[in-house]
Amino acid sequence: MDELAKAYETLGVPPTISNADLQKFYRELVKRWHPDQFGHDEEEKRVADETLRGINAAYQRITQARKVAAEEAAFEGDPAPEPEPQPEPDPEPAAEAASTKSSGFNIWGLALALVVAIVAAGIAWQQKWLGNGSSTLPPAETPIATVTPSAPEPPGPVIAHKICLATECFVAEIWHNGKLVPDSQRKTVADRFGACTEEVNLTLRESDWLVFNPVKNRFRWNDALFFGVAGMTTNKTVSFVSSTKDGRWTSMDNLEQISQFIKERDLAGKPVQLIPQNRMWSEGPGFMKFVMSADWHGEPIWGQGPARNIYIKFVAKPVPPMQVTTR
Repeated sequence: MDELAKAYETLGVPPTISNADLQKFYRELVKRWHPDQFGHDEEEKRVADETLRGINAAYQRITQARKVAAEEAAFEGDPAPEPEPQPEPDPEPAAEAASTKSSGFNIWGLALALVVAIVAAGIAWQQKWLGNGSSTLPPAETPIATVTPSAPEPPGPVIAHKICLATECFVAEIWHNGKLVPDSQRKTVADRFGACTEEVNLTLRESDWLVFNPVKNRFRWNDALFFGVAGMTTNKTVSFVSSTKDGRWTSMDNLEQISQFIKERDLAGKPVQLIPQNRMWSEGPGFMKFVMSADWHGEPIWGQGPARNIYIKFVAKPVPPMQVTTR
């Protein structure tokens, strides 16, 4: 796969997308992955920053290629393609450039002033919080939602060794017990113009929880939707599936509560909704059967409302295993 094809794959758009739609989709990705969207979680900010840099690089590669193609077409006398969108600057490099420009007149003076400001701030903080001999630390920020922490529980029995999923677009991130699942544990099994199936290798026990972040592209598949999941053991036993009926699946689209929704098992969101037949991506059930190598008896689910960026939680509760016939 050449660099240009990789750039389209990174953005999740087909090479035939118009320049106007390409620019709109790029702006949505920048908003979605800007580090400021991830609150105070440094690890999430780091991942978002790396992802955003990849998105910017891919967009620059595509727009440059289209500009060259337009110039060559004009030189050959062919009808000129539609004007390409102007590349938008990376938010962080732009800020760095502005900072460098403003400090170019006296860089050493600025550095000295910065050191003095840091020292002064440290002295002021120490006088405020430790000046009277008190070891009291500054009060913590008021949490957005209050959840009573769950009592420590002994590890439950293993109910799944592999998570199979399919979606009409892509799943940005997955968390297991509040921790980000590394890319090394995720494997794309099949891809169809951006729609994909995945195998996620992890050990899921009773009382564990998973949070998925599927993202929908309304320009693909006529705005159809699909998100299906199944947990499987090594002997091809299905231990759970995505469902609106068992009460273990909830969704969250309130950005202010996402961090707690991921970290707190018992912070439930809204009940998930069944994707209606007229909105469901028709190839989704077949994709699920393919990635499972078995029949899938789950439901395609989504959050409530029109949100295209959703967080879906599954809390593993004891359920009787369901045997299936493999292909």
